[in-house]
Amino acid sequence: MKKICQDCRRDGKWYPTSISNLDTYLSKFIRVGVGVPNVVGLRKNIAYNIQYLQFQSQLLSEFDVTQVILTQTWKMQIIVGTSIIEALLYYLLTSQKLHKTTQWEQICSTSNEATIEGNKHKVENIIYRKLEIPLPQDMTLDVMIKKAEKKKLLGKSHEIYKKLNYLRKLRNRVHIHAIDKDSDTDWWAINKNEVDIIKGVLYSFFTSSLFKPTVAERQFFSVSTIITLNQSLQETTLRVAS
Repeated sequence: MKKICQDCRRDGKWYPTSISNLDTYLSKFIRVGVGVPNVVGLRKNIAYNIQYLQFQSQLLSEFDVTQVILTQTWKMQIIVGTSIIEALLYYLLTSQKLHKTTQWEQICSTSNEATIEGNKHKVENIIYRKLEIPLPQDMTLDVMIKKAEKKKLLGKSHEIYKKLNYLRKLRNRVHIHAIDKDSDTDWWAINKNEVDIIKGVLYSFFTSSLFKPTVAERQFFSVSTIITLNQSLQETTLRVAS
């Protein structure tokens, strides 16, 4: 068996890229003052999840695990990685004033029963108040991807949006009860190809014109599963519209 924590320091701990370094790097794109709320917290959450991906990668380098554990680790990398992409899309859309908004605020609702042709029905009435200033609405990842594709925010190629939609569907496997048949399991749905997709998309985001990384900054991701790519994925460069 491999020695546990081969890359640990003298204090016995293994350290990923520091939060302060990641936060400084993320602040090159995710900045305060562009109309996005809680930017500092958003950057921190992205940094925490990048560290977790690095940790998952380190675990796989330290342990020779069963195929089931390997598959479940890949699944967690996909779920966490897609959440990072969702956060980046949220910031990108909101900072460019492309997020979903509403002019209406619900005040109250009432409901009554009515009998129509012998059958009972429920009638609901909802009262809304029109706002002087529209309020932002929560966006699903599906909505974000569609908006980004419509505005070609990530480039004109359909391939990146196709990959994002595929990852979105894979992330839904967090709901382990939502299966269509007995063979619709993580074991059959997730393999190395899916992991390479999330690696490629994350690598494209973090090395794109959004961040303009220096050579030294690229090393922030050098021990992470999100950057250990084959040559074909490394050549897939994200072109972000300005």
